[in-house]
Amino acid sequence: MNEVACAQTRAQTFLLMALSCERAIHWHEAIEYYRQLLKVLSKDKLPEEYVPGPLYTQLLFETCYHLGIAFQKLDSHRNAVEEFTNAIEFAQVPKYACQVGCVSRSFFHTPVFARRAYAYVKCDKIKEAIKDANKTVELDPSNPDVYCIRALVWGSTKEKRRALVDLNNSLKLNSSHICSLILRGAILNSLTGVTSPMHNKDHRKAFSLCPDSQKFFDVQDFNSPKMSSFYDRYLWSLNAFHTVTEVNLFSGAAFHPKLPYSPYRSRKLPGVDGNQSRMKEPFRCGSVTVYPDETSLLRRKIYSKSLRSDLD
Repeated sequence: MNEVACAQTRAQTFLLMALSCERAIHWHEAIEYYRQLLKVLSKDKLPEEYVPGPLYTQLLFETCYHLGIAFQKLDSHRNAVEEFTNAIEFAQVPKYACQVGCVSRSFFHTPVFARRAYAYVKCDKIKEAIKDANKTVELDPSNPDVYCIRALVWGSTKEKRRALVDLNNSLKLNSSHICSLILRGAILNSLTGVTSPMHNKDHRKAFSLCPDSQKFFDVQDFNSPKMSSFYDRYLWSLNAFHTVTEVNLFSGAAFHPKLPYSPYRSRKLPGVDGNQSRMKEPFRCGSVTVYPDETSLLRRKIYSKSLRSDLD
């Protein structure tokens, strides 16, 4: 118990420091604190009889996800891919409607697949990027943002016609979707040779909805040097906010010193001839805290506004 309490205190310190550095856009420092947090939370550092609750796994997911973003902000995309992959492994979310903020179906997986598609493009792993982009559309088909992710992947492979198909689908869902208008306008300009935004109806509409959008009228794909800011401003629904800001390693946890195996530890199972099996007990989407749909979407919007305020 004392060992877990000490780990909880240290984890809380590292988490708050990481959040502070993240808000201050000090990415190198945020990475270091997130890494320290993961070390403290490692099962190897906790008592063998300790069986964590769902908040423990959710904290691991959020830590890996935001660590991946920090690497992405520093253009360290290979490290970002690794952390997003770790986050996906922690977020074992069943595919049914959830109540913690998504437009439809999965919340936790969709933002990570979208971010990893971006990172894969920067690592020249196009097949993997397309696979992740397809997954975002499969998980959240009523969200216009996911079609923009796939359009950005297609644009990065010079498949502009395919990108236009996705952007048209996005605009069918929301005819005032600024991200789609920016991207479709930029692609049409490149195909027709038009350079003036005043001759592009998509860019005119985007400007009327958001005058700042004109700064991004040349963005067509993930290789744009403006992508980091563009992503934060116009793909806000694909950000996973921090839901765990207070570490509680005792919530939902148990101590079973005589268990034949721990759900989070590789152990020999009886009658399996020495084979080992890793048993993971994932947290489930909406099982930790349940919010009404409108409230959860509002929480996402508030998080998005805080991101944009940091950029201004």
